Amino acid sequence: MQETVSWVLGLAQPIGGWTLAADMTFGSGEWQGRRRGTRRDRRDLLVSTRKRGFDPDDALLCFRKFMDRTLPHVTWFAGVEPNPDWSKINPGFHLHSTWAGLEEKRRLLAKKLWIEENGFCKIEPIRNLQASTQYCTKHLIKRGSLYGWKINDGSLWQALAHSA
Repeated sequence: MQETVSWVLGLAQPIGGWTLAADMTFGSGEWQGRRRGTRRDRRDLLVSTRKRGFDPDDALLCFRKFMDRTLPHVTWFAGVEPNPDWSKINPGFHLHSTWAGLEEKRRLLAKKLWIEENGFCKIEPIRNLQASTQYCTKHLIKRGSLYGWKINDGSLWQALAHSA
């Protein structure tokens, strides 16, 4: 696991490292968000009777579309995890992610938009980088886990290409 954590930590090192940690969920049941009709990816709200985030691929795709639409300049890494659904009322998945390259004002806006469109969201500054990255990375090493990342810095691409 330590090798994986080191790899994730190294992804954003050339641009100052990971600065934010985000935990993001999707609304339970048939809740479609508070901004119905204004979202650009409205066709993705429901696929037959399934809600957003109904499987890991859908959860990651919704997150990726949100980030591309609202924060296209942010570098991120995300791991997908099943909801702890012991009562069988909230099936689906949620995400844990780390971000780099986002200022405070935009962080608060991103949090507001996610809550309006999708569900609960917590985006906070990272206080302990190792612990935060390890928490996010644990989803990488789970069997059958899904993760994704996006690097939005040319110098970072160059650094990664030369280190390989």
